[in-house]
Amino acid sequence: MSGLQARPTKFFAYFELQDACKEEGCPVCFLVVKISLRSLDNLMWERVNDPTTREDLIASRGFCNWHAWMIPQVPHSQSGTAILHEHLVREQTGTLNRLRRTRSPIRPWTRLFRRLVGPVDALTAVSGGEGKAPCAICTHVRSFEATYLQTCLEYMTDLDFQRSFEGSSGLCVPHLYLAVSLHPEHPNLPALFNQQLAKMEALRIDLQEFIRKQDYRFRKEPMGDEGTAWRRSIELLTGKAGVFGPDRPLAIVETPQPRQPEAGAEAGTTPPGAHLQEQNERLRFENEKLRRRIDEITKLWSQESSRAASLHFQVFELSKDKQILEFNLAGVRGESRAWEPVVAHLREEIAALKEKIKRLKRTESEQ
Repeated sequence: MSGLQARPTKFFAYFELQDACKEEGCPVCFLVVKISLRSLDNLMWERVNDPTTREDLIASRGFCNWHAWMIPQVPHSQSGTAILHEHLVREQTGTLNRLRRTRSPIRPWTRLFRRLVGPVDALTAVSGGEGKAPCAICTHVRSFEATYLQTCLEYMTDLDFQRSFEGSSGLCVPHLYLAVSLHPEHPNLPALFNQQLAKMEALRIDLQEFIRKQDYRFRKEPMGDEGTAWRRSIELLTGKAGVFGPDRPLAIVETPQPRQPEAGAEAGTTPPGAHLQEQNERLRFENEKLRRRIDEITKLWSQESSRAASLHFQVFELSKDKQILEFNLAGVRGESRAWEPVVAHLREEIAALKEKIKRLKRTESEQ
């Protein structure tokens, strides 16, 4: 559909994939949903009254079920939806009226025609002999999807991307097989397979642990990460909800069309300035990678600085507590020394009383 966002370059797709790896589930599925919402938002704001957009939507009879029910998630989409759907309802009303006429009592010549040419599907007949076109948003998103899968493979050996991908849930099985079908001879496929096998084995172990804890003998054991394993397995095997709907079969793979040489340029020659543009784009790409790495190191340094400051504060507080304890101990010791003369005097008095008692007892015995 004309007017929607252009297909991203592989460098731009690299950073989008890297950010998507921080999200839960398949990063390509996440981006397909994100691009779908962005395309719907663009259409509702800028393409509502565009004649070409109307023709595309009439040919596809609107959006597929998944993208149609995604519209309520687009902010302020009520007006655009009403404008587009009023036109679509009007078109479908005309189609239904033509279909109703085909169901009227069959005349002899109509019966003869059907015998000669065979049965004709009513919907095909009233729609001008053309079937339903695929959802326009699905068709638009498919080119993004192919770019993301190609970028994922090309940078699977890039250290920064490897670290991001290792922290993700990996690709879902449909996107994994789609990547293989699009690039069956890509040299980085083994690296992708190794990553995926490790993640699938970890998920299988979580599923086994979840199953074990369903046994009445182990139900009292607390659940860990395995508690969400059953839900994660759904997305791994089928992708995010709605991403692989009826309008987006895996069997349809678009073949990229070769670029036509510009006017005045000879076949096999590089257009002037193309090498400089490619070099400039690569420099921007490396600069963005470096900037993100610096941001990551700065964030880690900030976290370590905060942790160090917290430890210094704790040491300071402990030093204050130590000083207070030493002061209290010195006070107790001082008080104990102050009572020593009193205790000594009491001991002397007790000794004197004992001696006096002894004398009294001797005197009493002599008498």
